[in-house]
Amino acid sequence: MTPRQKERRDRILRVTREQIAKEGYEGIVMRELAVEAGVSPTTLYKLYETKDKLVVAALREQLKFIVFADEEKDANALARIKGMFDRIVQSTLDEPKYTHVMMRQLYRAEGNDEIVKLALGNSISNLSALVQQAQQEGLLKPEVNVQALSRDLLGAVWYINFLWHKDFVALNDLPRQVNEGFFNKLQFIVTDAGQQVLDTLAAQDAALV
Repeated sequence: MTPRQKERRDRILRVTREQIAKEGYEGIVMRELAVEAGVSPTTLYKLYETKDKLVVAALREQLKFIVFADEEKDANALARIKGMFDRIVQSTLDEPKYTHVMMRQLYRAEGNDEIVKLALGNSISNLSALVQQAQQEGLLKPEVNVQALSRDLLGAVWYINFLWHKDFVALNDLPRQVNEGFFNKLQFIVTDAGQQVLDTLAAQDAALV
């Protein structure tokens, strides 16, 4: 992909998220979105074929930012999990209307829909890899069930987001709520080395307040 093609793709996907936030999923019209993105309808259809594929592509690009961070590539696995959760929260803070719409679509979707596979299936897979790495690094106790913990951690984040989605949690309280879920889930299953990591992460959070 050339720099020009990447800029075009990024622009299309950014405009897609903006239009979803503004018009809702049902309000997205490919021809109108093409005008907003500065491309021809023919080009847009050639690249993404359908509205569903375009929406999934926009979500995939956002999740790529959430899961992977270059600055964390040398960090321990618990720090990377914490960073992943921080970015989930930040994406909601940055684009709350978009997040509202996409959560509504996720709840309506069937288990085999692409949006479910992307938002939940891939997230659990990526998180499981990090949890397994944390165990290999000696930060989690050896008896911890990797898959079960991965589902619990992701479930805790989704639960808090669901409460926000239904107006039971304020948007500005999301960081605190998700942080509490992260530390509470891990505090009894980490090793001494893992506890030191959690203490460091908690101190870093406190320094940002």
